[in-house]
Amino acid sequence: MMDLSECLVDDTRVSLVHETKYNKKRWLSSKPNLYVKKFNHAEFIGEELCAIRNIRCTHYFLVGLGLYQVNRTANYGNIKRMGYNYMIGSYDFKKSDRNYRYISDYNLGLSDDNLEAMLNQTVSFKNKMELRDDMFEMLALDIYMGQVDRTHSNFMFEEDVEHNIRLAPLYDFEYSLKQNYLSRGMLSYGDLYAFRDIDECKKFVSKYPSFKYVLESYLDVDLLDAIACAYRRRGMVVPDDKWEFYSEFEKDRDKSIQKVLKRN
Repeated sequence: MMDLSECLVDDTRVSLVHETKYNKKRWLSSKPNLYVKKFNHAEFIGEELCAIRNIRCTHYFLVGLGLYQVNRTANYGNIKRMGYNYMIGSYDFKKSDRNYRYISDYNLGLSDDNLEAMLNQTVSFKNKMELRDDMFEMLALDIYMGQVDRTHSNFMFEEDVEHNIRLAPLYDFEYSLKQNYLSRGMLSYGDLYAFRDIDECKKFVSKYPSFKYVLESYLDVDLLDAIACAYRRRGMVVPDDKWEFYSEFEKDRDKSIQKVLKRN
């Protein structure tokens, strides 16, 4: 939908790193614990929305892949003719402490209702409520962004030495904020829970009434302001011709949430 070259200005700071080969997931490691992937506008926006909702997530930054290890940052205006391949990078969120284990619901071989099955893995009622709140935040964010790729490999759980389980920092918002979502009527799709339409989301709210208040909070989010902040923090700009789509997307999400909540 948007090309990175449209967003870069001379003052944009870019981290210059050594180029290496792609692995099977289209990610590459240019040095230990640093991962790089193709540019996608939704990654920066997802991170900004996480900050608004106080959700832990991976932090993305601009990367210039070159032939040599340079280990520095530079202004785009000073390096744009040097042949770098511009992408985005993030550091591994996993703690090096061996007391922490990272797992997915798929690794545990859970039942079809993965949300309830994960809640049943907790060691106390307190932990169960904490994990439930974590997952509600992720599901509400995915609905707001129109996420359709929250697969087993795109979210993880963090288990500490006392076996308390929490949702690990979120990552991979790539398949969100797409034009074709507006005509499909889908709210979000993932392996934890899929909201294929308004009715499925209403059923979920009926089953988990407290989720209503999490989802409702997104009616107070200013998506256009969040997008502007996400790019401004990185010295980037959003092309003028993209704002109409973002405005349309925000109106569609607000309208869908209001239908779920039966608000006029």
